[in-house]
Amino acid sequence: MIISRTKKLEALNNFTKLVGDDPVLAYLMGFLTGQVDRVHFVRDPRGADISLKLSQDRLTVWPGEPFRANVGGVMMPHPIAFVKAVGQAHAERQIC
Repeated sequence: MIISRTKKLEALNNFTKLVGDDPVLAYLMGFLTGQVDRVHFVRDPRGADISLKLSQDRLTVWPGEPFRANVGGVMMPHPIAFVKAVGQAHAERQIC
């Protein structure tokens, strides 16, 4: 199922509201909003060249890691490292 650009922006905006008190995650959400045409929401990001998994602890039963990302098979340790790596990647590479 293809998600419209409007729905993607709405989802990113809603998540940004949830992480508003965390400046690093707010920065990440701003980056993703600017790259909205590259962003794809998927159930399972396995096999994606660029993957990102975000969770908001207050929305989960069990606390989990709020950020997990890979770019070209390399685990990104921090949202800023992810933004830098994806920003240097070719624009046609999708973010899942």
